[in-house]
Amino acid sequence: VESFYSGLDGVTILVTVTSLFVVIFSLSIAFNLNKTLTLISGYGQVVFCAAIITKLYLDFSVELNSPIKLLLQFSAAAVMIGTVNDLRVFADKPQTAALISSKFMTALICLLNFAGFVFEVAPNIEKSGYDYAAFSILFLFYGIASAFTLFTISIKSPSCEELAEEIADVS
Repeated sequence: VESFYSGLDGVTILVTVTSLFVVIFSLSIAFNLNKTLTLISGYGQVVFCAAIITKLYLDFSVELNSPIKLLLQFSAAAVMIGTVNDLRVFADKPQTAALISSKFMTALICLLNFAGFVFEVAPNIEKSGYDYAAFSILFLFYGIASAFTLFTISIKSPSCEELAEEIADVS
């Protein structure tokens, strides 16, 4: 008897279910909801990114060392690191240097991933698949959000001395 879903379909179901955490996490940040809900949904977002990495790794329709596949996996890992540093802020244990560097890394890798989307995935969407297009666009939004966060931090701390004072206050 054949199973209702294969292993890759199981990972797809996990990606779909955990995407709800991404929505809840975004709404809880936007509307400043309960801290516990924000932390739980944030860890759900980390699981979502881990499920994306697993789905991409197990997809054998695209070469294992494909640059697009690797960029998407790096983007998901960068979003995971950025999310964990965001969660440190919500848990009242911020590390400013780690937050800034993770936001910069997330913005850089996710926006680089979108360049791969424009030049490789979009022209060959039938070959690469719609998952790669959807994940590339999703990570574009993460990259924009990280860049916006960096911009906001730079406006709030216009000088290196003030940033050093903020880091010293947190430590």
